[in-house]
Amino acid sequence: MNQLITGQKFGRWTVIRAAITPNRAGYLCRCECGNESKIATSQLKSGKSKSCGCSMRALSDRQVAEIIKLYNNGAPAAVLSKRFYVSAWTIINALKKSGIHVMGRAERQRSKACGHIGKSDMDKILSEHLAGARIFSLAAKYRVGHKTLKKVIAEAGIVP
Repeated sequence: MNQLITGQKFGRWTVIRAAITPNRAGYLCRCECGNESKIATSQLKSGKSKSCGCSMRALSDRQVAEIIKLYNNGAPAAVLSKRFYVSAWTIINALKKSGIHVMGRAERQRSKACGHIGKSDMDKILSEHLAGARIFSLAAKYRVGHKTLKKVIAEAGIVP
């Protein structure tokens, strides 16, 4: 194998070093997103392998806007992941980057909520909490877990 290929870029891959496996010769490569993988020399040089797949998993701004709209209407992240052909974690990260609080699985199972607190509800919750409302009554009113409310209130900088 030619060691001069080390350091070269092929699509989003950067060659780190040679990686010889029993079945084929290839290189250990690092994608721009940080993932590392062994790629066959022929796959790199022919252009068949251009990335780890991260570029296909990236969501456009239009898709993120549609995800937010559907999620606020009650669609769970797992359903959205199948619709947009990405993982549920990609959906959750897109929602979190947009400022939407996403509940964990345990909290979602204990509550009857669809799994999020919208920005308008969060503002109402914080103002009612400052006015003296108890966390458990707010949790029942807005159909979210009390631990989620405590976390949201703490993230807002308000002492529960």
